[in-house]
Amino acid sequence: ELDPITRERAVKNLLFIAEDTRDPASAVSAIELIRDLSPEESMTTRMIFETVFGSPDRAVAIAKTLIQRSSSMRNMSDRHAALFNGAMALFRGGDFRGSVFAFEEAYNVAERMKLWSGCVVTASTLSEIHWYEDNLDKAKEWYEKAGADLRRSRFPDRGATYYGVG
Repeated sequence: ELDPITRERAVKNLLFIAEDTRDPASAVSAIELIRDLSPEESMTTRMIFETVFGSPDRAVAIAKTLIQRSSSMRNMSDRHAALFNGAMALFRGGDFRGSVFAFEEAYNVAERMKLWSGCVVTASTLSEIHWYEDNLDKAKEWYEKAGADLRRSRFPDRGATYYGVG
């Protein structure tokens, strides 16, 4: 049997596939695979499920809890992931201000770590959100930050996000 962390990661991937293929039945089957995990062990995965297939209100509530708890996370990569994923759930749940705040925090964490790929994806997402909100100056500012961060990266694995916005 797989350990809880590996199972949760696998279920996240199954949820991404279910979203891409628009298959809610597969998402429900996938989330059942972690039914025995505690809410803390499965918080991010349950938030993703609720964001895409379940209740946006539950997704926003989980996202707010995850973002709040992120400040106590010692591992900065985990903190960035919690902030980024929580911000995405807030955005998809309609909380523009909350999502921008959390994305900006995620960017700051990635920048402190010199995790340039994290900066690229976060800044590109902020650019896109500001563009949706018709705040073109902010959209341009974040797009330019994403480009600068992409040039810093030795592994430009998040370049597609940047180029998708431009």
